[in-house]
Amino acid sequence: MKLGRIKTEYFPEPREILITADADGLRYLAEVCQKLIGKQDAAAHWHLSTDMGSLEVGSIDTRICFVGD
Repeated sequence: MKLGRIKTEYFPEPREILITADADGLRYLAEVCQKLIGKQDAAAHWHLSTDMGSLEVGSIDTRICFVGD
């Protein structure tokens, strides 16, 4: 998976989370989501963080989780 550029931000007003990404970043997020579908164990989540290099500096660490159908 090619990572691309991804940034996550939280705005208390109007209470929203903004995810911005280039084309490779959006493809990466789509691949992550596809890999999570159907997972039923500890593998049912994916961490995005600046420490891991998957988010741009200034982003809020983010976890994407699959919770089942």
